[in-house]
Amino acid sequence: MSSTSLRSKLQVVIGLFFGLALLNIGLMMLIIRVQGGGALNGKIENRRYYLGDAEQYTEVTQAEYTLSRTYETISVTAFLVTIVANIAYSALKPHAIDQTTEPVATERETRSDSS
Repeated sequence: MSSTSLRSKLQVVIGLFFGLALLNIGLMMLIIRVQGGGALNGKIENRRYYLGDAEQYTEVTQAEYTLSRTYETISVTAFLVTIVANIAYSALKPHAIDQTTEPVATERETRSDSS
């Protein structure tokens, strides 16, 4: 596999993950709006669970709160990981990903060839 082929495939995969992560963040924001808030902005008081949105709280069950918190945490983490992967990929020099199949000559081989 040539290095340009590997780079282009990596670029497509990273772009796809970034697009999916962005779509997931949009979906999460829509769900938060429909539910009346999110668990990351919510609170727990006296064994009662609330989703929060701009200092307004909506009471929910423990299961709804836990599901919301888990989904929000995973969504944000996935988005951040995708951004870091994109930055890391962009920072790599092209030769860092290149995979050559030619063996590298040792010093001894180089000396014997020049004799």
